[in-house]
Amino acid sequence: MTRFERSPLIPFSLLTALLSALLGFANGCANSNLLQSNGQLKAPLSTTSEPAELPGKDSTRLGIGLVDFQGPAVEEPANGASQVASAAVPSEEPYEIDLWHALQLGGADGLMVQLARQRVEESHSGLLQAQASWLPSVRFGVGYNRHDGPLQSANGEVIRSSRNSLFLGGGMGLGQVPLAGGAGGPPRMMINFSLADAYFEPLVAERRVTAEVANQDSTFNDAHLQVALAYIELLEAHALHTNARQSQQDIQALVKLTTLFAQEGAGSQVEVDRAKTELAQHRLTLLNAARLIQVRNIRLVQLLHLNSRQQLSPREEVVHPIILVEEDHDTQSLINEGLERRPELLRQQAALDAAILKTSQESWRPWLPNVQVGASGGSFGGGPSGRFGQQAARGDLDLLAFWEWRNLGLGDQAALWQRDSQLQQIETSLLMLRDQVAAEVTAASLEILNYRSQMLAALETLKTAKSNYQRNYQRVHQAEGLPLELLQAIRAQRQSRDAYTRSVTGYNQAQFRLLRAIGQFPQPADEEAAP
Repeated sequence: MTRFERSPLIPFSLLTALLSALLGFANGCANSNLLQSNGQLKAPLSTTSEPAELPGKDSTRLGIGLVDFQGPAVEEPANGASQVASAAVPSEEPYEIDLWHALQLGGADGLMVQLARQRVEESHSGLLQAQASWLPSVRFGVGYNRHDGPLQSANGEVIRSSRNSLFLGGGMGLGQVPLAGGAGGPPRMMINFSLADAYFEPLVAERRVTAEVANQDSTFNDAHLQVALAYIELLEAHALHTNARQSQQDIQALVKLTTLFAQEGAGSQVEVDRAKTELAQHRLTLLNAARLIQVRNIRLVQLLHLNSRQQLSPREEVVHPIILVEEDHDTQSLINEGLERRPELLRQQAALDAAILKTSQESWRPWLPNVQVGASGGSFGGGPSGRFGQQAARGDLDLLAFWEWRNLGLGDQAALWQRDSQLQQIETSLLMLRDQVAAEVTAASLEILNYRSQMLAALETLKTAKSNYQRNYQRVHQAEGLPLELLQAIRAQRQSRDAYTRSVTGYNQAQFRLLRAIGQFPQPADEEAAP
């Protein structure tokens, strides 16, 4: 005979405890993490105890909507659970934030995007400098020359001379041609201005600007992806913490039940101790969930360039699946879109065009002359040492052109082979990048479908776990079982909720990865979707 067969009537106090435990379980379920989607990230107007139905394919729409909420995301748990969870919370006041707000802070205003923007400005300056190479430089100054000692005259006679001269004036010239005005005139046959450089360098600089603009777009997309992934992980950590708090409430109710059963003689102290041990072990799970919140909070704060001690509080009350790209898409069409729109490919193509121009530059260099053009004018005069007489106006014009074959042509050929090798390297890198884009699109597409299946499986598991809990509860209520039989059902429910939360997190991250893989970034929805 069992204990309940010897005592067929359950005391009134025991029935009261059972009803209280049932109410406690129902209230705890109110804080469960859910999933919902209308193609946008949404927080529901009310929180229910079970995950909402998964979104249908006809509800997909690109965009992220915003809904502002007031008040805490979850209710405070009973029996001091909040003290356990807040052991490592920074001293800063929590700052409410949602996904779109985080994307705005970490997008155009992100440090990496600002750095990429500065590189674009630098490339524009380089383009202006290359385009201005055709313009002469204007110089103005004073030149003084003094000589003491032998000189050779034009007819070969060596004479001793002591003299000085002074030039005051200015002029214009291409390259680094010196300002004429000295007693001996400017030096001749200097390499000052290469026509090959003057023609090709502006074209190369234009490609570099295009590459830096594409790099800025790529950095912008990467920054959005990093912020989105970090925010989703932080939201997941809060969801896992809420699941742990709910399970703690269930176990606390179980401890009360086993204690009452033991007091009424329907249970033993061994069962009470086992329930208390489970509660103590579960506090470790709760502490680990709190640690995960803080670690992921620090990561998101770093990406948003906020105070390192700032605590972020997600506005979303529940976890939603976010649909940014339709699930019934054609993978090959998305691959083609990624190959067309990815800024990394545009950047690499611009680098390839620049390499082609640099190769042409080296092939033309031996056949295009180096030129020296300079003109100057001013006042020049001089005389024996210590005198500056005979000052008069002076003008000089230099026009020189010459061709150069470096190292008997071997230097030019080596430079051409070097440029050609660099060109082939960039072509190979471009092919590798195209394969990478195709792989990223394919992988993200498969992840979306897989996580969708995981969400469905987690929903079924959660329904089974809930039904199992209810059946076990009925057995206990009808004196056919012990409260401790609910322990396995409580564990199953917690594991199912966690599995559901993680599958939604993976699903949302895969959506953002796919959006980035096809060269797009999230944009705000034109209208809000109904929760």
